[in-house]
Amino acid sequence: QMITAISPFSIDSLGFAALATGSVLVAWSPWLDRFVAWLVFSSLVFLATWLDLQSAGFFVAFLVPPYFAVCWSRNSKSLSGHWPLAMITVWQVAVFVTVKGYAGLEGLQFWNQPIVTVGLSYILFRQLHLVIEAVSHGALPLTFPRYIAYTLSFWTILAGPIQRYPDFCKGMETIGRPNLDVVLAALHRGLNGAFKAFLIAPLFFQPKNVVSLIEPGVTWLDGAVVLYAFPVYLYLNFSGYTDLVIAVAELCGMRTMPENFNRPYLARNIQDFWGRWHLSFCHWMRDYVFMPLNLAVHRNLPVSIQGLGLGLSVLGTFVLVGAWHGTTVEFLIFGVLHGAAVIVVSVTGEGLKRVLGRQRKKRILSHPIWIAAAWATTFHFVCFTILLMNNEATDIWLVIGTLAS
Repeated sequence: QMITAISPFSIDSLGFAALATGSVLVAWSPWLDRFVAWLVFSSLVFLATWLDLQSAGFFVAFLVPPYFAVCWSRNSKSLSGHWPLAMITVWQVAVFVTVKGYAGLEGLQFWNQPIVTVGLSYILFRQLHLVIEAVSHGALPLTFPRYIAYTLSFWTILAGPIQRYPDFCKGMETIGRPNLDVVLAALHRGLNGAFKAFLIAPLFFQPKNVVSLIEPGVTWLDGAVVLYAFPVYLYLNFSGYTDLVIAVAELCGMRTMPENFNRPYLARNIQDFWGRWHLSFCHWMRDYVFMPLNLAVHRNLPVSIQGLGLGLSVLGTFVLVGAWHGTTVEFLIFGVLHGAAVIVVSVTGEGLKRVLGRQRKKRILSHPIWIAAAWATTFHFVCFTILLMNNEATDIWLVIGTLAS
């Protein structure tokens, strides 16, 4: 049973609206210096509506150790004092992987009932950011209430954006009533976000299963629904949610919430797509996964095989991208396909530059026909791979084989 009798708060619930409204009122009131305390309270209320007692106990155990590890490291005068950071990083990731129940690891779970993991991946990313940057962020205030407010912020716990701690601290400094033009812009953005997420996106929420494409009487319209409906829903729902929570933060005076989308379905290749889609997540993966791997390749591998090492770094990063989005094998395949596509784009681009030269390559890539073809290829590749998020790989393969025969 739930800790409370209240239904779990979601972004479209009255409970979320009440917490958001309360946040704005506190920020605009003479008690705005209590905003961190309010954010802690509202975030705990939000989370409590989701959790049973077992899950609540897990969240406490998951939240507390990183904070003390970071505090230990910040107060240490020697490098030997930083060993808890490495240990806590490995521990938190291992706990996360076990609790989420990734394919093949379900047997590691010893508890009797499932643990609710709402927002756990976003909490983990914020924790790892704090742990990795513990030394460089040593001058920033880090009280336990501020740590809870940062990791559990009710407006970003469900789906981000993944805010960095310096930006969070900077945003806390400007909490208050913003200028009228900021208020109007935030209200406009929030209404647009709510319209996208709650009115338009649900129209695309029930796509047909891919297996329906080999049933008798299937038309091109059925194929279009299978291929395009869920990607459209995914973007409208996710970007609408992001617009709404950024608007709430801006109404409270916080102007440092990161953007998450930049018209991703207009991308001309997969590299471009991941430079537009879920930006806060992509920047996190770039900074804390790909860049360290890339640095290790250049420091430790001979020049002759650094290209291979770089390709493996890209592939490894995207395998983690897929694993972060879901726990099934299909999400790993999604990551591998996107990683391979990024490698193909990079290799092809370098090949064209060698053959055509920089200026001629630039002219060709800027031609309207090439732009249209590149956009259509990228968009359909993305839509096809998104099928892996709500269909089994064996079903997709069955349909491909049947249609090709």
